[in-house]
Amino acid sequence: MNAKRILIITASDPACMGAWPSGYETVCASGDEAAIELAQQQAFAAIVIDTSDAALHQRKLDAILPILQPDTPLFRYRTGARTPVPAAVQEHFRQERNARIRRYLVLDDLEPYNGPELPAFSAN
Repeated sequence: MNAKRILIITASDPACMGAWPSGYETVCASGDEAAIELAQQQAFAAIVIDTSDAALHQRKLDAILPILQPDTPLFRYRTGARTPVPAAVQEHFRQERNARIRRYLVLDDLEPYNGPELPAFSAN
């Protein structure tokens, strides 16, 4: 299993967000410009933005990051949040995986088989 790369944008200590479970590789950016450069260079599975950091330009990040990483979810983090960030990110990936599995499962047949004869078969 490949580790999912997570970009954490905060000027404070990223350890205050909580411990990340195995299977996640965290890359930290201390400012908005550094985060934009990293987003241009690498692909990330998720991006976590510290909203309590006044030094970060939230509007700039909200405008540029979705252009650079269009399929990457953005998570907001504020110091003292009820749900730890790693748990929220992990729950997002679990829901995404379950939705992907549901797409592959055949739950309902559109044309039910109602007859004694087998469908036509070609030996060609």
